[in-house]
Amino acid sequence: MDLKDFEKDFGDWEELTVDEEGPVFWQPEPGDVIIGVSKGVKSLETRLGPMEVLHLETEDGDVYIKGHTVLKRLFPKIKKGWLVKIQYKGLTTSEKGRDYHDYKVQVKRGDPYGE
Repeated sequence: MDLKDFEKDFGDWEELTVDEEGPVFWQPEPGDVIIGVSKGVKSLETRLGPMEVLHLETEDGDVYIKGHTVLKRLFPKIKKGWLVKIQYKGLTTSEKGRDYHDYKVQVKRGDPYGE
C-alpha cells in the first residue's frame, strides 16, 4: 500500500489541539487560606525538572499547591483523603536572618470518600 491509498482508506484529517486548561496552581498572598481534600502528593514534570505538589480537591475544583521548603517538609505527613487547611503567612525571617515562605497547615483526619 502506498501513502496515497493509506490516506484515502482512513478518511478525513482531524486536527489535534493542545488542551489550554492545565493544572491550576494556588498563588497565595499573605493571609490567604485554601481548604480541600488531599488527593496526595504528585510529581509534575516541568521545564526546570520534576516538582512535587500537593493535589487538593477544593469547592472550586482541583488545585495544586507548590511546596516551598517549610510546606514540602509537611507533604509526607498529609495523607490522601484528609481535609487540609493551609494558610500562607508570607515571608518571614528566621533566627539566622534568612527569609523564607511560612505556612500554617491544619488537617482533619479521615476520608470523605471512604477509600
